[in-house]
Amino acid sequence: MKNEFFYSQDWHTLTLNQFIDQLDSYLRWYNEKRIKVSLGGLSPLEYRLNLVWWHKAVQEKHRTPNF
Repeated sequence: MKNEFFYSQDWHTLTLNQFIDQLDSYLRWYNEKRIKVSLGGLSPLEYRLNLVWWHKAVQEKHRTPNF
């Protein structure tokens, strides 16, 4: 984060609230939208949503009928 976000900016002209807004935006991008090769070309959010979908599909497949 320091190399990608902090060190590449000139923070002298920003207010604290502007800095917080930019940091929040960066963290949302980093945690939700950036593409990761190690996640199969998905963003972290897409990867987590796919895991939830896969888990539910496996549970449905192995569910025993209620008689």
